[in-house]
Amino acid sequence: MGGMSVSASSPAVVIAAFNEEDTVAEVVRVARTFTSEVVVASDGSVDDTARVAREAGAVVVDLPQNVGKGGALHAALLATRAEVVVLLDADLTGLSAEHLRTLSD
Repeated sequence: MGGMSVSASSPAVVIAAFNEEDTVAEVVRVARTFTSEVVVASDGSVDDTARVAREAGAVVVDLPQNVGKGGALHAALLATRAEVVVLLDADLTGLSAEHLRTLSD
């Protein structure tokens, strides 16, 4: 997607976000210390969630209207070929790379 070459055996982080411009960038930055493939589905956000996530290094699926968390996660999952996926919330605070390593073990 978007020219990014990611092995299907590498893990991906998938994040559903709705109006999370204040927190999504930090979650993406931490996720990118764990894997290069971070996909954020901006679920009909009316704030700058998509832009902030993109600037933090995520691939963004920008949904034009809110489809709910399940629909947003589905859209983000379709944007990755990874066999292992870690699902995160966009408003996690205190997230560290160690947390992600623990989740993936």
